[in-house]
Amino acid sequence: MDLFGGEFQQTAKGKIQSFQADRQVKRNREGHYLSLNCEYWGPGFIFPYVTGREAVEIYTLAIKHVANYLPFRSLKFREECGQLLKKKLAALGLIKADNRIDPVKFLHFILGDKS
Repeated sequence: MDLFGGEFQQTAKGKIQSFQADRQVKRNREGHYLSLNCEYWGPGFIFPYVTGREAVEIYTLAIKHVANYLPFRSLKFREECGQLLKKKLAALGLIKADNRIDPVKFLHFILGDKS
């Protein structure tokens, strides 16, 4: 058990954990604390703590904002790139019936979520 009542865990690279599981004190391989003054606050903890919103909600808003500034239209081979991307996304099951990317499925895909 760690200082917060949870089991010892290594940080989950790229995964969003629960509010409780994503706050921890880092330990070495033997299980000893590196420093009681150095906590790891992952996105599952820090986003709800600071903003009151879940990490997935913050990431969704960020993707929408960034999408406004992507230079896709300036690519020389945008048609070819678009067709290749569409084929790959369809194969991954990330395209909706209207031939658009499903933003929820896409976000879960890039976060490595299996749900």
